Amino acid sequence: MGDQNDKKIKGTFNAVLLDDAKDMTARWQGLADAEGNPYAKSFMFSKYDFTQILNEDWLEATHIKIYPAMLEDGTIKLLAVGVDKYGDGDNDSLDLINPIEGAERSGIFDFALPCPKTCGSSPLYAEDE
Repeated sequence: MGDQNDKKIKGTFNAVLLDDAKDMTARWQGLADAEGNPYAKSFMFSKYDFTQILNEDWLEATHIKIYPAMLEDGTIKLLAVGVDKYGDGDNDSLDLINPIEGAERSGIFDFALPCPKTCGSSPLYAEDE
């Protein structure tokens, strides 16, 4: 696959070439849990959900961070958190989470929809064998 930085797509920022994306997603889609059940092929987010995080006035988020998480039954979740800025190593970002246990507005969101249950087909879905 090579170094992604060597493969620039004109007029894009952090874009990934389709063939490289197919290779990367196929690796993930080849994984399974301890019982042999495959993980979700992808997760879908709505534009509205991300906009809500960025527009929450109490958060003042400029970025969104995604945390992979797992329920006790093995179900994979992706939790979204607003972030105050882009961390650069010297100046780390801060997750905008309400630290009060049980607060209605925690700043932690679970709105990822697992695919293929909620999504159509995609060229990034590895061929079933």
